Amino acid sequence: MTVVFAHLGHWYVSIVYAAPALLLAGALAVSTVRQRRRDAARRAGADGEHAS
Repeated sequence: MTVVFAHLGHWYVSIVYAAPALLLAGALAVSTVRQRRRDAARRAGADGEHAS
């Protein structure tokens, strides 16, 4: 059985145009997660200092 990729050229062009936006969205998501983890670690460290 042969898989037919109809109009692959049309999809390829769309992916090329969407790639920068997808990469930017991914970078922002990773940055947000890392910042939230960093903030949580700082809060946890600050709570530990006050408890001593």
